[in-house]
Amino acid sequence: MLLPQSGNVSKSFKEQVLAAMNQDEVTIALRNDDLIVKYGTLEYKKVDPLSERLLFVKQKLRYLGRLLLSIRNIVNAPISLRECIHPSKFQMIQTAVQDISGNDASKPGTKQSIVVKIGYGLKKCATICEVDAIKSGNSENERAANEFLKLCDMEWLHKNSMHALRPAADSKLSLKDQDKIRMKQNSCKQLSKKKATDQKKRKVLGVRVPWSAKEKAAVQKYFKTHILSDKIPRAHECEDARKQYPILCDRSWRCIKYCVYNMLSCIKNNRRKQKTQ
Repeated sequence: MLLPQSGNVSKSFKEQVLAAMNQDEVTIALRNDDLIVKYGTLEYKKVDPLSERLLFVKQKLRYLGRLLLSIRNIVNAPISLRECIHPSKFQMIQTAVQDISGNDASKPGTKQSIVVKIGYGLKKCATICEVDAIKSGNSENERAANEFLKLCDMEWLHKNSMHALRPAADSKLSLKDQDKIRMKQNSCKQLSKKKATDQKKRKVLGVRVPWSAKEKAAVQKYFKTHILSDKIPRAHECEDARKQYPILCDRSWRCIKYCVYNMLSCIKNNRRKQKTQ
């Protein structure tokens, strides 16, 4: 089995990542590409070798390996990924990515996920190329890598994915954080469904629902002048209140009218008590 000869590649990376992959044409392509291996080494250093995130490192490398094979099929030549990090090759890379994501889009959202992951890897590889060019004093390669990164930022997700901001957010989140977000989203959906079901039951059964503090505050704010002048609002005024305050949408105009009436009654009762005292 051919393994990269670079002195910067650790033995553990070779054994736990490269040697642990399915030994097919994708693995052969990626392990013999110096840029993909260098990117993989950096990603490998970020994770615990015993954690499940090691699987994600392998997945990232295989996506870039598949991209490289697709590019080679397009140009019909044994090109390296480093040679592709150039603004003139950007359109060709997009074509290769669309070919890969189109073949794998068996489930909803799969296409966007592949585009996001390949885009993330390409940007990291372009950054590596830019750093290497700066170190070697190669201004031409530095400019090419920098312009390639700009194209990725401006056009990659806009042209290839419907979820433009998702990769940047997800890449900064740990698996625990992502799980928490998913659990919170599912919880919110369940609460929304429960609320909708409860509202339907209330309408059918005519169940009286206690007024919340926010609902009362909205009524007091909107009908401030009515309360001061001891005036009960009319139907159209109550409807206007529902339109202005979304929190009152679940209340009928009659409920709002009686709420104001009860507020006025409460004020009157308090005044009488004060007089008797």
